[in-house]
Formats: sequence, C-alpha cells, structure tokens
Amino acid sequence: MPEPRAGLLVGMRAATGIIGLVAGAAIVAAATFLPIPTARLEPSGITVTPEPATDQLICPGAVLRLGDESGANATNASAIGTAVTTRGVTSGDVESRPLASTDAGGGVGAPIVLTAPGIVDAGLTGAQSQSVATNDYRGFAAAECGAPSSDAWLVGGSTAVGRTTLLTIANPGAVSTTVTLDIFGEDGLVDAPGTSGIVVAAGSQRVLSLAGFAPSLESLAVHLTSRGGPVTANLQQSVVRGIDPGGIDIVGATVGPTTSQVIPGVILRNTVDVQGLLGVEGFDDLVTALRILVPGDAPATASVRITPSAPDGTGTSFDLSLEPGVVTDVPIDDLDDGTYSVEIETDIPVVTALRASTVDGDNADLSWFTAADALTGDAFLAVASGAGASLSLSNTTSDAVTASLDGATIDVASGAVVTVPIDDAHTYRLTGGAGLFASIGFAGNGALGSYPVSTSAADEAPVVVYP
Repeated sequence: MPEPRAGLLVGMRAATGIIGLVAGAAIVAAATFLPIPTARLEPSGITVTPEPATDQLICPGAVLRLGDESGANATNASAIGTAVTTRGVTSGDVESRPLASTDAGGGVGAPIVLTAPGIVDAGLTGAQSQSVATNDYRGFAAAECGAPSSDAWLVGGSTAVGRTTLLTIANPGAVSTTVTLDIFGEDGLVDAPGTSGIVVAAGSQRVLSLAGFAPSLESLAVHLTSRGGPVTANLQQSVVRGIDPGGIDIVGATVGPTTSQVIPGVILRNTVDVQGLLGVEGFDDLVTALRILVPGDAPATASVRITPSAPDGTGTSFDLSLEPGVVTDVPIDDLDDGTYSVEIETDIPVVTALRASTVDGDNADLSWFTAADALTGDAFLAVASGAGASLSLSNTTSDAVTASLDGATIDVASGAVVTVPIDDAHTYRLTGGAGLFASIGFAGNGALGSYPVSTSAADEAPVVVYP
C-alpha cells in the first residue's frame, strides 16, 4: 500500500507543477496583451504674464576731445558742447537723467539715461546729434541711444597721425562692472597691458584713448565684454589733417559675427571732390572703405554686393579673400553720389562697417555706417536733429515687402533699397517691415551721419510657473 500512495503523491506534484507553468504562461500572455495600469501626476502650475520691465536706453553724450580748449591736460577727456537728444515712448512718459560721473569731468555732456515705465505695448526710442565747429574739431555726429549689453563689437576709427579714437563705456546700473577689450588692427590682435580688468563704477562713464593701447593703427575693431552688468559702448573718432579739422563721428555697436551682414543706407555725397583729394598727402582715408574683421583663426572668402537706391544708379559687386584675425579695409572708389545698401556674404563669421566721407569747400566730415539686424516686427524710431534726414530700407528677401511709416506706404521690391526723406527731430512708427534692414541717415553741407534702426522691444510672453 505505501508504494501506490507514493506514486499518487508524485503524480499530484507533477500535475501541480504543470498547472503552475500553465498559469505562469497565462500571466505572461496577459501582461503582453493587456494594458498595464499607470499612475500619472500632472504638475500643477499657473500661467503668469510678466510685468513689463522698465525700458532703458543710453545716449552717448557730447563729442569729446583730449585736453581742454587751451590744449592743457592732454591726457584727460573733456566735452565739446552738448548733444541734442530726440526721444519718445509709445505710452507713458520718458524720464531723462545724466550719468552721475564721467571721466570727461564735471558731468557736462555726460551720457543721458532714458527710461520708460513698464507699460504693455510701450516702446522707448532715442537718438542724438551734434554739430561741432572749433579750430581743431569740425563735423557732424549722429548716434542712436542704445540698450546696455554685455557683449559688443565696435568697428571703426584709427589711431594714425592726426586721428584720435576714444572708447566710451557707460554703466547705468547700480553695481560696478568689469570690462575686457580685444583690440584688433591691420596686424592682428593687439597685445597690450590694461585691456582687461577695466572697472566701470555704477552710474559712471569711462573714456579710454585707444592710442594708449594701440598707437599708429590705420584700422581698428574692438570686441568688448563685461562682467557684473551690461554697459553701452561707443567709439568717437576725430580727424585733423595738418592743422585742418577733417570730421568727427560717434560709432555705435555693429552686428556681431555672422556669415551674412547688411549695411543699409550708405550715403555718398560730393564724390567728385573727394576723389580729387585722394592723391594729396594725409587725405587717403577720405576714400570710401568697407572694413571687415574675421575674428576666428580660419581665413574667409567674401562676396560683396552694393545696390543703389536710385532706379538709374549703378552699383558694384566683387569677391574677397580675407586673412583671419586682422582688420581689412577695402577701398571702394567707383561709386557716384547716392544712397546704397551693402550686402556681405562669407563662409566664416565676420564683423563689418563702412566709412564714407564728404567734402564741401573747407569743410570735411566722415561717417561710419554699421551693419544692422533684420527687423522682426514693428519699429518705433527716433530721428535726431540734422540736415537731409532720410530713412533707408533694404530688402534682401525673395519677396516684395510693403511697410508703413506713420500710415504712409513704402513698397520695397525684392533685392532693392528704398530711401525716403523724413523730418528730423521727430519720432515715427514703422510697421509691416519684418525682414527689412533699416537705417537713418543725414547729409548736409560737409556733414554726414547715420545709425541703424532696431525692432522695438516686444512684450514678455506668458510663462507657466511650477512649484
């Protein structure tokens, strides 16, 4: 009897094992074909529309000189008169105050800080201009009031004999900031002490002569970076040929390194008189010149196209090979009087600007035309005070663009540049110009000036905040 029982137990265990295997297979199959329940938590959050920040722009301030009217204190900067500022805001009020401290001494002609309250759809704009006529400084300078930045490229100026270029750095913030400069010339990056660790105190302006870092350079470009807070920077160039003043200009930041750059609204005036002086000693830099810097270590190739705004005007185009790390000036002496747009396409990112000069009897002046960013929306623009004010719109897209300037329609065909006269000391709203490049220019008797137009600051987009 014990043996059958043992056999029965063995059979039962075997059957149990088989049942377990079958059940296991069924569970696996169920897991394969049936959806697995999941637990999912949706994070709670709230949508917040940020309060508009206070808009702030910094106007460069007066044209500066080294020394005073008597020629004393030649290492110190001083203001020559004061600039005239045009400003406006689409809603609310504009507050204006000078910076509390400046290296130019006394606060006369100090940079002006423009602020507007944070109001939805508010847009702040500002520009300045100044005419100077002294024994050794003469000319016209126009400049935009720019927003502070921690990274800026400045292309223009010279420290050759009779040429003075000052770098002005304004810190509108409540804390000190530290600035580093990379200075480039026709021989490459300048190795000079004092270009790093430059402290700009809160609410102050520093004025630095670039000849102290890089003397006797025909061509200049400066890359400025700040740590601790954003600043606004400008170059101020003045020219004296022998004992005769040859022009002044204030040069704002140009577009940073890109492979596609556009310089809209280049104004050429009295080109016949300018060309007649090019062979005279000391007048070589009257020639119109495109300045290009390749900041990197690789050489670049460039294709340049210059388009006139006049339907019957003649432009030009050419290709270039550019060495890395050096500033290259490319003379352009075959263009007639007119307004032009300059397009530069490269295979390596570059920074650019263009210098043009004018001569009227004993008066001469120069202007640096900087690259502009394409407009991405509406622009609220300030026109400084000055003769022959105009707005230039350049269209590099494949489609025609129709813009509106205070309700007046402006049609800009593909590949064209259009220039229209505007009132000086005035503000305008430009709408429908997305994709265009814009600048404001001035042309008087022996006077040139220009600055780019930027898209108005947009309202902050709503964001979702999670705990």
